[in-house]
Amino acid sequence: MVCSLSFFKAQTERDKNEVSAAVTDILKGFQTKDGEMINKYVDQTYGVGVLFKSGGDLGFVLNEDIDFSMPLGYIQKTWNIRNQFPIQFGDANGGYDTKNKRWIKEGLFVQFNSNAVNDYVNHFLDRESLKDQPVFKINSDSNNVVFVTLAENSKEKAPINGFRFVMTKIGGKWLLTFIDVTEYNAD
Repeated sequence: MVCSLSFFKAQTERDKNEVSAAVTDILKGFQTKDGEMINKYVDQTYGVGVLFKSGGDLGFVLNEDIDFSMPLGYIQKTWNIRNQFPIQFGDANGGYDTKNKRWIKEGLFVQFNSNAVNDYVNHFLDRESLKDQPVFKINSDSNNVVFVTLAENSKEKAPINGFRFVMTKIGGKWLLTFIDVTEYNAD
């Protein structure tokens, strides 16, 4: 039993190291608008989903990859990040105050074993059809899901800085599967 616990801890440390490297690369990719840096973490089969709000309803778009030359509309605001925080493992909810449009607690939070994608599905009007989509299915087991929140408030008049994304362990590798820009409203 002691040997199995040691193996589990070693696996967790390896996962932390792999996730830390991936989170750093993904955020740097968004910071520098380097799609290639990000796309090495996007699975060709599943792509990357973008979760957004439009008229108060949750929306979803599936992209093959991240391409900064495509028109991104209001979602483009989320790429304006500084990422000056060290990674903190634990609860990924930096807390967003929708009324004042500010993060309550700033930082870079990484939460393993996240149920974030299942929580999102529950907010869709047509949740049953979404549950059948491959990108949602691979995220149904929270043991393979990491939820990342970069919570940073702008010193300027920008509405929000930072954003959230989901990484999923697929084929032994941590990959970017969702980007959450729900703090932005298309209207």
